[in-house]
Amino acid sequence: MFGSGRAILSLREDYRKDLRETRRITGFEYVRFHAIFHDETGFYDEDKDGKPLYNFSYIDQIYDGPATRSHPPVIELSFMPKKLAADPNALHAFWYKQTLRRRRIGINGSS
Repeated sequence: MFGSGRAILSLREDYRKDLRETRRITGFEYVRFHAIFHDETGFYDEDKDGKPLYNFSYIDQIYDGPATRSHPPVIELSFMPKKLAADPNALHAFWYKQTLRRRRIGINGSS
């Protein structure tokens, strides 16, 4: 298994090239990346009334793209959109500022 970093990187051609070369050299079978629900994928937003808006465009491209067609993905559900976090300002120290806190309670009547 090859641990490759943030999921959004798999949309870059230089990443794909490096992944192909790494597989050629090492022969790894699976690719693992994280942050599939990070804000940079544009997965979740809310309208002016606070209703959820979901956008799977980048996530579809990530999982249907060349990186996972030739390298089956190991799916890691980590880091959530800031708008779903109990404390959206409680960010991890990494430079891309992922959210680690639990989900808000009571989003549109859910718990």
